[in-house]
Amino acid sequence: MEVFPEKAASYFSTAGDLQTLVRLARDFGPLESFYVKEYTGKLFLILKGNAKLRTVLTGPRYGVENAKILSMGLGYKGAVDSIRGGGILTAVLVSVVDVLTEVLSDHPSLTRLIGTLAVDVAKVAIGAGAGFAAVSLLYGAGAVGASFALGPLAVAVIVGFAVGMALDYLDDRYKLKERCTTMLRDVIAVAARKVEDAKAAAGQAVDDAKEGMLEAAARMAGAVLHEVVDEAGRRFVRYVSRGVERLVWFPMPRY
Repeated sequence: MEVFPEKAASYFSTAGDLQTLVRLARDFGPLESFYVKEYTGKLFLILKGNAKLRTVLTGPRYGVENAKILSMGLGYKGAVDSIRGGGILTAVLVSVVDVLTEVLSDHPSLTRLIGTLAVDVAKVAIGAGAGFAAVSLLYGAGAVGASFALGPLAVAVIVGFAVGMALDYLDDRYKLKERCTTMLRDVIAVAARKVEDAKAAAGQAVDDAKEGMLEAAARMAGAVLHEVVDEAGRRFVRYVSRGVERLVWFPMPRY
């Protein structure tokens, strides 16, 4: 099971969005609606209801690119930006916690750290992707929830939390991090064996080349020595033949 800091890091962004959602709900009420209207070529978010009763967004309208609107996650673009920013922040926090947890453990392992990071970052990416898909479907289909100011952000929070819980359950149930770590160790072991085999093959090739060169040199030396011995034998025979001729005055066969 994961320790508390890792769980907290995984849901830090969701908790922040939930806090924003609660603050906005107090201002708007759960069914406060909005609509988008174009003025002078720019899109504006028109908020209905009594603006004087609001404490967060006190104006009647805001540009869809307004920093306050985007920071609150209102509307489609605000919700998408909130998902993207929350996903990046969560990935960073989870990575930092994973690194610190591994470094402070009794037996730190780079392979285990890589496996843990791979699974945690993948979970963050899947959660963010699910939230984005849900908001896109809601907004693109013109569903009722898309007509409310809190609709897209609420969907992002609910889907992100649900998917995160499901992924945590699957991780704990099927030991995904342990399996990923084992797989990495196996891959590294296979790679190490291949490197050793390649080194051995290269060394054998060098040895074979050396042996081949020595054999070739030995054959060449043998051939030269054979020629030298033959020539020396022929000269010795000629020398003896001439000596015998001088002694017996009889011509000897030539070699």
